[in-house]
Amino acid sequence: MTPFHLRYHFVISLFHFSTRCGPKLGDVLFSPVMRLAQRRFIKRKGAFMLENMRQVLPGKTEQEYSEILSQSVDHMWQFVLRNFFTKNSAANTRFITNESVVNEIVSGNKKGAVIITSHQGDWENLLKYFRGRNDFETCNLYRKPSCKITDRFLHKFRGIDQYCSGYGISKKYKQANGKKVFAVFGIDQKPFRKGVEINFLNRPTSISPISVQIALKQNVPVVIAKTLIRNGLTEISFRRISIQPNIRTSNSDTVQYALQQVMDQVSQDIVDDPEQWVMWSHDFWKKPKRVTRISKKRNTLSIVNPV
Repeated sequence: MTPFHLRYHFVISLFHFSTRCGPKLGDVLFSPVMRLAQRRFIKRKGAFMLENMRQVLPGKTEQEYSEILSQSVDHMWQFVLRNFFTKNSAANTRFITNESVVNEIVSGNKKGAVIITSHQGDWENLLKYFRGRNDFETCNLYRKPSCKITDRFLHKFRGIDQYCSGYGISKKYKQANGKKVFAVFGIDQKPFRKGVEINFLNRPTSISPISVQIALKQNVPVVIAKTLIRNGLTEISFRRISIQPNIRTSNSDTVQYALQQVMDQVSQDIVDDPEQWVMWSHDFWKKPKRVTRISKKRNTLSIVNPV
């Protein structure tokens, strides 16, 4: 085991230990580690994050970029990790807007929906919201971590079915027996060899198409979920994008076109509140070895504007 993995396992173990010590003691144990990790994180990733911001958010001053970087890193450690590991975040209270979007799907004849979120604010509260409803089933596509302890913790913390592959989620829809299924996808999934080239945040990249593939195959709507922290509360809002599958889902043009429209909506959310997007340190724009190339021929897949 390398020194990096030793440090990683030590920090994860301390996080888990702090969750068993109660909010006050857990916070005392957690805070020094958090501050140290935050400083090391900025030292290692700060320049890379700033470069991403310059390309995604052109026209700002260096001072503005530095402020967004500082706010983004502070948000990531102060809210996300504190809530994730010590469960002592002020953002545990949820404020839901446009909940009628979800209620209409539940009361309608559809089999459910595909939920896509961008890891803003406190996205874990989105899963808590779905877990708290018993009128439909929820499953989550996630990237399995290399650490088995972290993997077990994610399953326990989220309390919903989690899948590393879209095939398991498709099976979930098939076996639902009339009950609605809401599948939740984050956009940081590694595309591996099955990525589709699109324009994400004004830059060409490769994104996993599993979310729109399942929406097309199951003929269910796509819902964009935005989670922001406003005045200490997690504000969750929903807006629906109806994809009309009038072309076979195996057609790469169809999937690419649908994915581009969805990611355009996600991109706008990130640009509107860049300081609450915690993925600036991820290299979304690094292409895998093999991807589905952009086709010169566009199809006419109809996508209805958000309502």
